Amino acid sequence: MKPRPTRLLAPGRPSFLFAALLAGSSLAPSALADTVRVPKDAPTLQAAIDQAQDGDEILVSSGTYTGNVLVDGRADLRIAGKGKVILDGGGQGPALRVIGSTGVRLEKLIFQGGQSEGFRADVAPGLVLFRCQTRDNPGNGLTIDGCDDLVIERCKFVDDGAHAVQVDRSDRARLERNTVLRSGLDGLSLSNGLPSGQGSADVVILKNVIKSAGKDGIDLHGTDGLVQQNRILKPFEDGLEVDSGGTGASTRIELFKNLVRSAGRDGLRLNGADNRAERNTIVKAGNAGIKARGNGGHVVLTNKIMKAGGDGLELKPSANGCTLEGNKISRSLKDGIAIQSTGNTVTGNRVAKSDDNGLHIESSNNTVVDNRCTSSGDYGLHDTTGGNSYSGNVFKSVDPDGFEP
Repeated sequence: MKPRPTRLLAPGRPSFLFAALLAGSSLAPSALADTVRVPKDAPTLQAAIDQAQDGDEILVSSGTYTGNVLVDGRADLRIAGKGKVILDGGGQGPALRVIGSTGVRLEKLIFQGGQSEGFRADVAPGLVLFRCQTRDNPGNGLTIDGCDDLVIERCKFVDDGAHAVQVDRSDRARLERNTVLRSGLDGLSLSNGLPSGQGSADVVILKNVIKSAGKDGIDLHGTDGLVQQNRILKPFEDGLEVDSGGTGASTRIELFKNLVRSAGRDGLRLNGADNRAERNTIVKAGNAGIKARGNGGHVVLTNKIMKAGGDGLELKPSANGCTLEGNKISRSLKDGIAIQSTGNTVTGNRVAKSDDNGLHIESSNNTVVDNRCTSSGDYGLHDTTGGNSYSGNVFKSVDPDGFEP
């Protein structure tokens, strides 16, 4: 079944029913919240935070504010820039850090000059960053850990030295419509490299644009996530990697309608188990268009793969029990589809103009039905092992030294 595009409320935008109830309530935020203005009411942002009560808003006027601001143990605090507001860490630490707080919302702030990261948050559930920026930090743009229900929306990350955004152990995080330019490592890194069981669950990564990442465009370790309609251009390594993080990690991640162009290594790389890649477009990957590894059970459905520098679609030996259906693969510099694992179902794929073989199978117990492989440089089918089931396929030619279908 095809996943439906996710429709999500914009952060801070309540439903009509809730808004109506709130408007008639004595607890409406406008009735209780105060506004603290910087520098009118407080000379510095830190002074404003210390002065404000939970639920208040802080409005910061245009200017550059140097220092290391701390929000610690606060609730429902809103900090928003009015005009161009730059928070500069002065090389001494993050420009702004949020610790042990809930429901903090940050808007239209620029974080730069961090000792490592520009912004850091630890154990701050419900954190929202909206239209913020990071730039030229030597480490990450944002480092976020233990912030369930995180929202990062319409932010921009430019020339940060490590990951543009690193999010660890944050369930139900949503990263939407952000732009990443020239990160030193991954564009968006979610729980990458953490041990099994410490990934982020139910993450949504939606409609982001990532250009020239120094490593992967998106690297995700977790369960039950959705990665949809992102544009990933010229990453140095993989366009989008579903990471392993240990046996059984990264399960039930859906990659839907993403575009990856000119990845230095693989377009999509699937580790873990039972992940799904559907209706993605992969153009000019340096190696495989889509590579499936891990513990298998992946579903690879109706993707378009063009001009891969290696195999168009590759199943490594451990990726058993996968489903490859309805994919269109053209002009791969190696095989169109290369299978080294067992127990896979290969149905209705179209492979054209592969430099080597259309379909190359080096394993047994695979079911191959209604595929069409034409204009291959070597053979339409090259089965080196035998023991596979074939029905209704069209192959330009079959290797006479291999196993006949």
